[in-house]
Amino acid sequence: MRPSSSLLEVTPDHNLAFVGPFVGLLSSNIRLRNISNSGVCFKIKLAAILKTQYSVRPAVGLLSPNEIVNVTVSFRADRGVPENRKSHKLLVLSTVFDGPVYAETIWDQVDPCEHNMKFIFNEREEYQRSIAPVPELSMTRNPGGSVWEPNVRSLTEPPKTEKDDKKKQTELVERLRNENGGTSGNSWKNCKICEYEYTETGEKTPRIIECGHTVCEGCLGSIARGAELQCPFCRHTMRMRNGTSSLAKNYALLDN
Repeated sequence: MRPSSSLLEVTPDHNLAFVGPFVGLLSSNIRLRNISNSGVCFKIKLAAILKTQYSVRPAVGLLSPNEIVNVTVSFRADRGVPENRKSHKLLVLSTVFDGPVYAETIWDQVDPCEHNMKFIFNEREEYQRSIAPVPELSMTRNPGGSVWEPNVRSLTEPPKTEKDDKKKQTELVERLRNENGGTSGNSWKNCKICEYEYTETGEKTPRIIECGHTVCEGCLGSIARGAELQCPFCRHTMRMRNGTSSLAKNYALLDN
C-alpha cells in the first residue's frame, strides 16, 4: 500500500481528538485536500465493531484537483471514554479516479493509498471564567425628595482598550499554564482540536468563543453551522454576527 500523502493532504495528520465532557454526541473533523493532478476517490473505513459508536459523514466521495472536503466523525459518548482506546481508529483510503460515477466495487480493483488515524480522548478540566467585578453601587439623595437613587455615573466604567484585553488574556494564560504544570512545552500554544500551532494571521489565528474557550479560526469554520457556533468543549451555543473572523483574537497566546 502507498501512503495517502501522495494523493491527499489529511488534517489533522494522525490523531483525531475528541474532547470531553464525554456525554451525548461529540464530533471532530478531518479535512481532506486533493494534492494530486487527477481526480481522487476517498473512503473512510471503520472496524465493524466501532460502527455502533461512531458515524462518518461523508464516508465516501470524489475530489477534483485541489478540492477540499470536511469529514465529520461523530462519537456516541453514552458510556464515557472507551477502555480499549488503542483499537479505536479509522483508515482513509484513496485512489486516482476519473470515472463519471462512483461504484463501491472500485476498491476491489485497485491498490489504494492508506492513511491511519488514531482516536484520542482528552478530558477537559473545568476552569472558572474570569468575571470582571461589579462596580460598587453608590447612592445619592434625590434633591427633590427623600428617595435614594443610584448614582448612574459611578456605574460607568472606562471603555476597555486592546491593551486591557491583552493584559487580561495574558494573566489567564499564565494561570492555566501554571495549573497544568508550567513546563509541559508549548502545547498551550496549539489548537486543542487540530493540534496545530496558532499563528498571527490565517486559519490558525486563535479566536475566543463567547464562553471563553479558544480555538483556531480554521477549526471554528469547520464546526460552525451558518451563523451558529457551538463550543466543542462545553457545548455552549452562540450566534456570530460576521463569521468566525469577527471573534476576538487571543493576543496572549501569540505574545507568550
